[in-house]
Amino acid sequence: MDMMLGFIGQYISAAELGDKSPTLTISRIALEKVEQLKDDGEKGLAKIRDRIVIYFDESKSGRGWLLNRTNAEALKEMWGRDTDKWIGHKVTIHVQMVRVGVKTEPGIRVKGSPELKEPITFSLKLPRRRPQDYRLVPTGSTNKSEQKSEAYDTGKAEFVLESLASTKERKEWLAGEKVRMKWSDDNAIYVALGEVIKEMDKSRKPLNPAPGKAATPESLAAAGFGDSNPAPFDDNLSVIE
Repeated sequence: MDMMLGFIGQYISAAELGDKSPTLTISRIALEKVEQLKDDGEKGLAKIRDRIVIYFDESKSGRGWLLNRTNAEALKEMWGRDTDKWIGHKVTIHVQMVRVGVKTEPGIRVKGSPELKEPITFSLKLPRRRPQDYRLVPTGSTNKSEQKSEAYDTGKAEFVLESLASTKERKEWLAGEKVRMKWSDDNAIYVALGEVIKEMDKSRKPLNPAPGKAATPESLAAAGFGDSNPAPFDDNLSVIE
């Protein structure tokens, strides 16, 4: 049992979904005042912000889903910028491991919709984060190969890639996934993960810019290990409390 089930709040949380991927019908959308703590977590620093909350026909509790920027961009890709036009549509959501500051925690992500005729891949651009491909898929497919592709958790795959120490290890791991999942060379997920590896390789800076010399505090800072280059954060993940 997820510990966070003991701390259910005002809005739908990742802990409640677990390993389920429900398809829900959007019944109404509201702009609500939401209290949000600053990242330092100190008391007395809470501020009120206007946030979009989505409500579903299938929700027995009547609680809404607090929308973050990542999921808002995914819904916009499917149905446009006007949230009034989202009402009545069906969306499939699931849980992925997502980065919150320097930590990685479960978070709700849009998986796709049964209304999609084919997958959609778009470039997700967030403040202080490098652009990354986001894939939305048709859900409820009866095609077994498509179901297998839909079930693949790219969030967990990226988490694994980030945990590996070198580009060589990442490429070897991805080659193994290609065999395991029986992907072709032009499979969208395989291609997207290959691009993730390339971006990771570009962002890595050598600790030792001059061969034969020891790393210095300056070279460590330049490589991202100092206060001059703080870790990026996903400021749209206030769903998780």
